Amino acid sequence: MDEVLRLPESLTIADVASLQPRLLGLLKSRRDLAVDGLGVGTLDTAGAQLLAVLWRDAADRGIGVRWVGVSPELSAAALALGLDSLLGLAPGPGPTEDRGGPAHARQP
Repeated sequence: MDEVLRLPESLTIADVASLQPRLLGLLKSRRDLAVDGLGVGTLDTAGAQLLAVLWRDAADRGIGVRWVGVSPELSAAALALGLDSLLGLAPGPGPTEDRGGPAHARQP
């Protein structure tokens, strides 16, 4: 079973320092990770960079990461920063879609 990480409402430079050890610590478990970003209301470049590091490090370790929910704010920020593809949020078929439809449309 995937570990579920619920992201906080604010994912900004003020939040990254306290959240980074927790996120990267989850990768030590070597279990696949499900990320719930439905509650994210504020995301800046530092928060987006932390998510990018999480996705990249997980891929380097062979750990699967998937979205179980994505807020419109999170999706828009990832798109604006050009990280939508890296984070599996790019439009069209791909990591954000499965039999349940787009991840951002599903509730946990």
